[in-house]
Formats: sequence, C-alpha cells, structure tokens
Amino acid sequence: MSFRYKFSVVLIVLGLISLIMSFGGRNNAFTPPEKILETLVSGTYSISPDELAVMLVSQDSGMQIIDVRSSGQYKSGSIPGAINIPLADLLEPGNKAALSNGDIKTIFCDGNGLLSSQAWMLCKQKAYEGLFILGGGMDEWDTVIMKSKFEGETISPRENALFEKRFQARRLFVQWNSMPDSLKTGFFAAKSKKDKELVGGCE
Repeated sequence: MSFRYKFSVVLIVLGLISLIMSFGGRNNAFTPPEKILETLVSGTYSISPDELAVMLVSQDSGMQIIDVRSSGQYKSGSIPGAINIPLADLLEPGNKAALSNGDIKTIFCDGNGLLSSQAWMLCKQKAYEGLFILGGGMDEWDTVIMKSKFEGETISPRENALFEKRFQARRLFVQWNSMPDSLKTGFFAAKSKKDKELVGGCE
C-alpha cells in the first residue's frame, strides 16, 4: 500500500470527523475544505528526506520539526532538532505557540507517515500555516539517508553532492541520538560555533 494511498485514507476519515464536529457551532478559525484539497492536489504538503537533510545540514532557521510519536518512540531515535509532541497532545493549549508561527516551516514526522498525516490535517483544519510532513516518515528517512550507498564505477558531481549531504545528515543523526537529552537543547548552537571556529582556523 503506497504512502499516498494511506494518506488519502487518513484524510477521508479525518474529513468525516471534521464534518461531524463542525455542526457543534464553534466559531474557531478553520481552513475551508477546498483550500485543504488544493494543497493536497498541489503535492506541496510533503518534504522528502533529502530536502530535510539539506535543511538540517545548513541549519535552516526557517523550519521546526515536530515528532508526533509517543515519548518512548521519540527517544528510540529522532530527527536532529525535533521536539516531541505526541499526536494526542498536539492541539492542547500549551502547544499553540509551537504551531502558530506561519513564517517558518513546521514539519511533522513519525514512523511511517500516518500519524504525521493526521497531525497535518488536524492543524490545517485549525488554520495553522506553514505545515508539512516528512514523506514516508522515519522509515523513509532510514532508507534514503541512513542506509544509502553508491553502487557504480563513476559518480556525477550532482550525485556526489547528494551523497555528501546524506552523509552529513547521517552523521548529525548519530550525534544527536547518542547524546543525553540535557545536551540536545544547545546542540546546533554549539555545532555552529565549532564550525565557525574551524573556518576561522583555516584563514
């Protein structure tokens, strides 16, 4: 069963739930179904592992990653920099600040894409902006980034650049998941400082 098919099934179920809830007469902000459908048809709701790898390696400040799995699953291995907000807690008032900055990309991730698809739909219905999912979830990240290898006699400059980004993202992933939680908050700030010192030392 393809990821897109699974995602479509989730959207249909959530759409029905949303339709039922809409009869409650609430005045909360919401995104019209046609707008959601427009985004789905355009295919712009999904970010590939390679696209996310580039963002991580470049330390893109214009994005945040929200892992919607359980705490135990999150601790077993997560995307560098990801914060853990389980799906059941996503729309709690205390998480509004993490979702309301539409000027940055909010990328939901989980194991295989199903939970993040639900998270995307729930938040999209609530009129949050800048929402994306990691296509295929951690399973696809593992296949594309963590297990990728080049097989062949020659490699093009484009392929070389791609594998270099994957290698750098893989190294970040290993570093991130090997350190205690207490050190993760300042991980990227410390890395940025170290990188600048290395560059300065070469001048």
